[in-house]
Amino acid sequence: MRKRDWRTTDGYYRLMVRLLFRSEKLRAFPSRTIARRIADILGEAAGTLKAATAVIASLFFLFRVERYDPHGGIAFVAGIVASIIIVGWTAGVFIRLRTAQLPMLGFYFLLLVFGAGVDTYNFGYQNLIGSWVVLTGSIFALHLAGSALLEKFPRLRAAFSMIFAAAAGSWVLAVFCYNLRFGVPISSQLSAAVLGTTLFEAREFIAVNFDYSIVVALLIYAFVVLALNFAQYRVNHPPVRPATVVAIAAVALVQLTYFWSPGGLYAATIGYTATYLKQLKALRAIEVARQKALPTIGARKIGSGETYVLVIGEAQDRGHMSLYGYERKTTPWIDDEICGANWVRFTHPYSNYVQTVPALSLALTAANQYNGKSYIASPSILDVAKSAGFRTFWLSNQQGLGRFENPITAIAKAADVYVRINQRVGRENLSDFSDMELVDRFRAMKNQIKTDENNLIVFHLMGSHQDYCRRFPASFARFSKTPASTHIRATGWLDWSATQESRRRQQTDCYDDSVAFTDLVLSKIFSEAKQLPGFRAFVYLPDHAEGIDAGLGHDPQMFTFEMARISLLVWLSDAFENDDPERAAALRDHRDAVWTNDLLYELLLGLTGVEIKNFDPRYDLSSKRYSLNPDSALTLHGGKKVAEDSAGLEAPQRPSFSFCPQSAAR
Repeated sequence: MRKRDWRTTDGYYRLMVRLLFRSEKLRAFPSRTIARRIADILGEAAGTLKAATAVIASLFFLFRVERYDPHGGIAFVAGIVASIIIVGWTAGVFIRLRTAQLPMLGFYFLLLVFGAGVDTYNFGYQNLIGSWVVLTGSIFALHLAGSALLEKFPRLRAAFSMIFAAAAGSWVLAVFCYNLRFGVPISSQLSAAVLGTTLFEAREFIAVNFDYSIVVALLIYAFVVLALNFAQYRVNHPPVRPATVVAIAAVALVQLTYFWSPGGLYAATIGYTATYLKQLKALRAIEVARQKALPTIGARKIGSGETYVLVIGEAQDRGHMSLYGYERKTTPWIDDEICGANWVRFTHPYSNYVQTVPALSLALTAANQYNGKSYIASPSILDVAKSAGFRTFWLSNQQGLGRFENPITAIAKAADVYVRINQRVGRENLSDFSDMELVDRFRAMKNQIKTDENNLIVFHLMGSHQDYCRRFPASFARFSKTPASTHIRATGWLDWSATQESRRRQQTDCYDDSVAFTDLVLSKIFSEAKQLPGFRAFVYLPDHAEGIDAGLGHDPQMFTFEMARISLLVWLSDAFENDDPERAAALRDHRDAVWTNDLLYELLLGLTGVEIKNFDPRYDLSSKRYSLNPDSALTLHGGKKVAEDSAGLEAPQRPSFSFCPQSAAR
């Protein structure tokens, strides 16, 4: 008998059956059993327009039954029947297309198992049929439809199939790699971090957290995609009938619309992204409305010719500032300045969150953790200042999201003068600027600052954001002069030949240098600001801190209070002290009080003397009515009480003032 050519459709299928079912008993199983008859019926029915119409009608009817009595026994039975229909249809599609699409069916089966497994690890048991069977079936239907449209263009069809298959599971693979690297489940908070960063920052994060196990996972995934696509298009197979494609796509659409239950994995990644972009669109619309409504905000300011400067740092842990007792001299300038009578250092400030966008969304608006307001519907400090007649400036070394700028950028753009030195957003080294560039820009634009008007000038630094070794010029290095640290600055990658402890030391050395460089930048900004007539107050704080000692960055899923312990520094001019001694005294009285940076809005309004309706002085650190205490103070957007941080709430760190005369210690 002539040997069967395995490259033919029938021959290939029989070869696969032999590989999958080597048991003689299975091969000898009678072909006309009940199971085979059912399989034959499902295979014949699946993909026909008549069967598809019947399935769609049945599913729609069951959906209506569930909606009629969502919590009753009828709905439960309807759900079971719908699940049986979905599984039966899916099995029928598999049987019908087994000879023509077996490799691709195999790929989507693997995706179903892989996705369900990752979903279960991160979010617990999920409804397998309602989530992953429906989702992978719908993705396969879309893949099938695209391939059918390109049937006459074999090479283009093969390329489309490979790219589509690779993209279909990439988001699951990304989550799996995160789990593999950090050993913890994800949540929507991780998606918020990703959406709030840029391609440049993401590249640095990946470089710093590089792990060879991730490379292995990527190679395995690439091999599966390439191998199954090669198997699919290396074999001669008959095209799928257009009617079958239409039937499968129609049923998939109905299943996705009415019976899909998004699992936690989808909700925390793709679903959260869609919600985020929708929210950002709403924020932009509100920002436009705010600008039109500024005269109705009703803010008022008595006096003119005053200038206030706010500097927002990035990822700075006060535990790594010599100002707060750190053994390394990381803040030499402010260490000397703090001895002066005009400075106030606060001992117990905390961030309201441990990521930039969530933290500053509250810090810069009237919303906070205590009043329950939404930042989207709340005026920003720039809105209020402009309403009170201030001329506003925003200078940033932070980037947005490319086409989708983050909410902080949306707020910042309300400034009269907006300067972002990283114009090529997300283009790797083209956006790699030192914060000192902001000083040069500030010096160049000082002629735009009208000294007969009130001015609010905001700086947003890159500060100590990862990659720490690239936050300062190589010539500035004080602690990170080792070959390993030089390697990081040159390549953007850790020296993986070193031990884990050595790599962490590399990171700490670079982090401390980034803190010291921020101290230098602050000294330059302050020096330039002091030359302005009417310079009244200077405020510095970071958006959040960093879990640098534990090597945790600022991931909220691995939260430690080290990530929330920030610094807060205020300088008041002699004129301010003379004009408003009560407010200056209140600030000093509260220097050991607990404060969270979502109350920055109230502090700035208090310092600038801007009056507005519904202002609550209990949240104003410069008011004698300020009332926040460790028991009421919150962080992680209400997820943690500051009172839980026993280490951070120990007696104020007065030893750090040993370099000041006792009478001058602030």
